[in-house]
Amino acid sequence: MGARRRGPPSKPSLPSLSSEVVPPADTVLAHGVSSRQGMRPTMEDYHVATTFKSSLTSPLVGIYAVFDGHGGQLAAQTAASTFVPALTMGTCHFPDGDLALALTATTARCEEAVLEASRVSRSYAGCTLAGLVVRHSELLCVNVGDSRVVLGRRGGTTALALSTDHSTKLEGETERITGAGGFIKNNKVMGLLATTRSLGDMDFKDHRDLHFPNASPGSSGPLITAQPDITRTVVEAGDDFAILACDGLWSVLANKSAVRLAARALRRYNDPTVAADALVRSALLRGSTDNVTVVLVALNWTPRTHSPVFGGMFSLHGGSNNVPKETSTAPATGVSLRNGVATLASFRAERPADENRKGGWRRRVGLRSPASAPVQK
Repeated sequence: MGARRRGPPSKPSLPSLSSEVVPPADTVLAHGVSSRQGMRPTMEDYHVATTFKSSLTSPLVGIYAVFDGHGGQLAAQTAASTFVPALTMGTCHFPDGDLALALTATTARCEEAVLEASRVSRSYAGCTLAGLVVRHSELLCVNVGDSRVVLGRRGGTTALALSTDHSTKLEGETERITGAGGFIKNNKVMGLLATTRSLGDMDFKDHRDLHFPNASPGSSGPLITAQPDITRTVVEAGDDFAILACDGLWSVLANKSAVRLAARALRRYNDPTVAADALVRSALLRGSTDNVTVVLVALNWTPRTHSPVFGGMFSLHGGSNNVPKETSTAPATGVSLRNGVATLASFRAERPADENRKGGWRRRVGLRSPASAPVQK
């Protein structure tokens, strides 16, 4: 029998040479949160702070918002629990589409949820909304009410307001309210509400005829609206951080003063949470009697050591009894950073003796208040 002819040896299969999928470059994000009850009998502020990435090739998106409640916790609590799911799962424009449309739809969904909860609970609670979505080099700011978002630039030397407070000081807001049959008294809508836009406040919307029967006859429309203002800002090389805070901070701290204090705390401690807490404590030292909540978002931040606030963490704060209540106050001095320096000095005084030898607050997670510590989603 002849030998069986063998064909040429088979070549081993080679790996595919197709180009690998490279995800887009993401903005390095970190956030810090501080929230204190202050002199108020209850805590009505809520916040959300998280990052979202739907797939390897999708952009990393930072989602941050502050909700300043009034008339109870219901509105702020409901809006805070609705905001992230409504944005990430309730619209086709997120995360790769038109974020302005996504935020408009999300705000409307939060308003529906708050009004629905108000009807069930027979509540007239309301809240403001100040939100920031970070995607690549885009900053999308959404605002309803008098909470505020401010961008810190060039090492804290420049402050840029990304939102406009909705108050009776705006001529357009006053015209809208009087056109709806309302009036302004003591810089408040119908003499009762300082903000001209909010989520909830059903007594100014669905039940306006019941509560305000003497409004101008023939007029219609809500006295208070939930229509958001949305702005888009392109991140520049000198943009360092953004501050989201309720009016408990902005009523006693000017934009530039807040940015300078936050920049100083970041340079010294390199921790966004410490910087956020510096702002909160400074507001209370200056005499703020409101709840004070600050979310500080550091843009393109490089941590010196591993920090639990770095990316991917989720923080959803509710008005719990664990929120520390700050009772000490001091009058404003008229010098923008004097109380801020006092605040930083108080940080150093609070360090235990053994911690001073360890060389820094960046290793001290325990300094955060329980309500401010990020929790895994």
